[in-house]
Amino acid sequence: MLDAIASIPYLGTLLTYVLPFLLVLSVVVAVHEYGHYVVARWRGVHSEVFSVGFGPELFGWNDKRGTRWRIAAIPLGGYVRFRGDADEASSTVDEAALTELTPEERARSFPAASLWSRTLIVAAGPIFNFVLAAFIFSAMAFGRGLPGDAPVVGSAPQTSQAWEAGLRPGDRLISYDGRPLESFSQFMNALDSVDSTPKPLVLIRDGAEMEIPFAYVRTPRVTGVSPGSPAAEAGLRKGDVILALNGEPVASFDELSLRTGALGAAPIQVEVARGDGRLTFTITPEIREIRLPSGELQTRSLIGLRNDEFFGASAGFERMGLAESAVHGVKETGMILSLTLQHLGDLVRGRGDLDTISGPVGIAEVSGQAARMGLDTVIRLMAIVSASIGLLNLFPIPILDGGRLVFYAIEGILGRPLSIRAQEIGAGVGVALMLMLMAFATFNDLTRIFS
Repeated sequence: MLDAIASIPYLGTLLTYVLPFLLVLSVVVAVHEYGHYVVARWRGVHSEVFSVGFGPELFGWNDKRGTRWRIAAIPLGGYVRFRGDADEASSTVDEAALTELTPEERARSFPAASLWSRTLIVAAGPIFNFVLAAFIFSAMAFGRGLPGDAPVVGSAPQTSQAWEAGLRPGDRLISYDGRPLESFSQFMNALDSVDSTPKPLVLIRDGAEMEIPFAYVRTPRVTGVSPGSPAAEAGLRKGDVILALNGEPVASFDELSLRTGALGAAPIQVEVARGDGRLTFTITPEIREIRLPSGELQTRSLIGLRNDEFFGASAGFERMGLAESAVHGVKETGMILSLTLQHLGDLVRGRGDLDTISGPVGIAEVSGQAARMGLDTVIRLMAIVSASIGLLNLFPIPILDGGRLVFYAIEGILGRPLSIRAQEIGAGVGVALMLMLMAFATFNDLTRIFS
C-alpha cells in the first residue's frame, strides 16, 4: 500500500515521509513539554502558552486556566512559556511584565518559584521522555511479547544451504556437534561461517528425533544491494552470483564478507555470474568502524552487498507478565541511553564517524522507512527518538534543559541567580551551538541522500 502511495508525485513523499515524521516528533515533543507543564501546575506556576512547534500558530485554544494551547507551523520542537518568561526557552525574565502583575499573579510566576520548584519543572521534560520510551517498550512486550529465542527453525528458504542440508521450518534443534542447544542464538553462536565441514545436528521433526550433517554456508548470491553503496555505484544487482574476488574464487557469501572486510580501501575486482554471462566490476570499498559484541571498534571495508539466504528462529513471540514487561521497558531505555552516550564518547575521542550525526531530515527518512515496515516499527522508533531527545536535552548547553539545570546548580552554590547579562550570553552561546549542530546534521543527511 505504501509503495503504491510513494509512487504518487509529491503526495507520495508527503504521506510516506513527512506524516510519519510529524507523528513521531510531535508525540515526543508534546510529551516532553507536558512534563514541564504538569509539574509546573503541581508547583503552582502558571503556564501562559503550551506550543507544539515554533513560529506562526496554525490553530489553538484557551483553557479555563488561561493557558493558550497551540499547534505551530514549524514542527521541530515546542515549548511551554511560563508567567514571567521573556522568551520561549525561559532563559531570561520579563521584568517589565512582572511589574504589571498583582502580588498573587507574581507569586505564580516562574521567576518567583523556589529553586527546587524550578529544578523539578525543568528536569520533568527529559524525565517524561524517558518514561514515554520505557512505557512504549513495556507495552509492546506486554501486549505482543518479545521475539522468542527457542531453538526452533522459523524460516529456511529453499534457495539456501540450510534447506539443502535438510533443515525445515518447525524443526526443534536438540544438539549440534554434541553440544545441547537451549536457544536459537546459542546455535547461531556455535556455527562457523567459514568451515564447511558438516557436523552432526540432532533435531525433532513431527515428533521424531533425527540427525543430519549440517554446515553453515551461504551461497555467494546477492539478494540485496544497499542504495548508494560502492556495489550499487559499480553496477551490481540483486540476483548476481559472486564468482571471484581479485581473481580468487569465492565459495560462500560469508567468505566474501570476511575477505572484503580485510582488504582496505584499494579497488577490488569482483567477477559475477548474471544470467548466462559473466561480468567483472571494479568496486572501491567504503571504510567504516564496526562495533563488535565485545564493545571494541574494528575497521572494516564494506561494499554494500546482502545475502538473505538465511535460516532464522521461529517468528513466535513470548508473552511477558506486567512486572517483567515493566523491567524490560526500563532496561531497553537504559540500553539506548548507554549506546547513545557510548557513541557520543567515541565522537569526542575521535574514534567515531561524524557522518553518523543526523538531524530532522534523517529522522524523516527513518520515519518513512519505519512506516513501510508497519505501525509497530513506527511506535518503536518513537520510543528510541523519545529517549534520545530526552538525553540530548540534558546536555549542559544553555537554552537546553541541561544548561538551565547547570545555572540552577550555580545558583544553589552561590546563593543567588547568575546575572541577567550572564544568562543572556549563555543563551546566545547555546543558540549558536544548536544552530551549528543542526546545520551540520542537516548537511550530513542531505549528503547521504543525494550522494
